[in-house]
Amino acid sequence: MKAFIISLSPDNETARNLQNALARDGVDAEIFPAVDGRIVFPQLLKGESINQHKALTNRKAELTKSEVGCYLSHLRAIKTAYNSGLQHVAIFEDDVIAEAHIGDVMDAIENLGEGAHLVRLMSLKLRKRKRIKMLTDTHILTRPIRGGLGTQGYIANRRGMEIILKHGSEISMPIDKFYDSFFLYNLRCYSVEPHAIYEKTHPTTIKKTEGIISRNFEVILRWRLNKLYRSLRRHYFRFRHYADFFPASTPPKDIGRSKRIRH
Repeated sequence: MKAFIISLSPDNETARNLQNALARDGVDAEIFPAVDGRIVFPQLLKGESINQHKALTNRKAELTKSEVGCYLSHLRAIKTAYNSGLQHVAIFEDDVIAEAHIGDVMDAIENLGEGAHLVRLMSLKLRKRKRIKMLTDTHILTRPIRGGLGTQGYIANRRGMEIILKHGSEISMPIDKFYDSFFLYNLRCYSVEPHAIYEKTHPTTIKKTEGIISRNFEVILRWRLNKLYRSLRRHYFRFRHYADFFPASTPPKDIGRSKRIRH
């Protein structure tokens, strides 16, 4: 399996440590240049677009420069993997640390078959989930009933890459929110327990939307109607695929070591 570690700096110490840890487990990992959105909006490439009208509808706020940069970093890493003919790609952000035996977990995910489109190696939000199968002696594959937040590390298979590139090249929400909208695109998302990576604690460089939430009546109305629409689509998707998500139970609180995990 090929792995990309997204980083603004090729000399990032945590990224290099992760690269070395993956190499020891036989994973070919390289530092992938992140798209810098800290100062100005990133320049878009052919096939990429930003829809701020939809962004307002999705969350009452336009996307920030750094959110677009983060999104494009992941999108372009996946596009590179897909155009290279890879069947699987692991995407990591440069502030994560690998837990022991991550190579065994990644090998097991690689052997899951076409149906596992995207498998998160950690999540920031612990959701009710169905336990699917043992991946290794210590790690379990689960399927959350809702999105788990975060894009610190995940594996996409070729079908998953196709879905992401088809539906995600128009940017209207942060990248993790796009993955959490799996029910709109039939993107089959799974998670690993316990987490196979954890975050290194540091201040984020991604500027969020605090302070610029729209109070425009039309925007708020569109947002409320969209929120209702998404809820109905999510429940309908779970109803249609009931056996894939249930029975579901709450995961244990000690499945990961990232300090930002929300229970």
